[in-house]
This record gives sequence, C-alpha cells and structure tokens, in this order.
Amino acid sequence: MNLHSDKEAFKEIIALAADHFGYEQSHVEKDYWVSKILRDISMSEYADKTYFKGGTSLSKAYGLIER
Repeated sequence: MNLHSDKEAFKEIIALAADHFGYEQSHVEKDYWVSKILRDISMSEYADKTYFKGGTSLSKAYGLIER
C-alpha cells in the first residue's frame, strides 16, 4: 500500500491520525516512512542480509514505541 501516492490525501490521513492518537504530525509521518522502509527491506532480496544495530528500527520491531 502506498498511502503517500496522493500527496493531499496523505497529508489529510497524517493529520487525522495525529489528531486521533494525540501525536505530532511529524511523528506520525516519520513512523509511516520507517514502517514502509522496514517492510520494503523485509520483502527484498536483501532481507536475510540486513542487520539493524539499534534505534528506531529495533524499537518498532519489538513494539517499544507505541505509535
């Protein structure tokens, strides 16, 4: 799914999600992009050759950030 394909709809969805969950719009958008990149990597030919040392990717994988 590529929610970002329609820029205006994407902005609206980000705003609605931020409003609903009480987060900054920039945090919601960052989480969208991080999740998309991690999903794309996990489905690529590099999935079994990719390692993450720490930070956001591991926090997302282990559910340490509740966004």
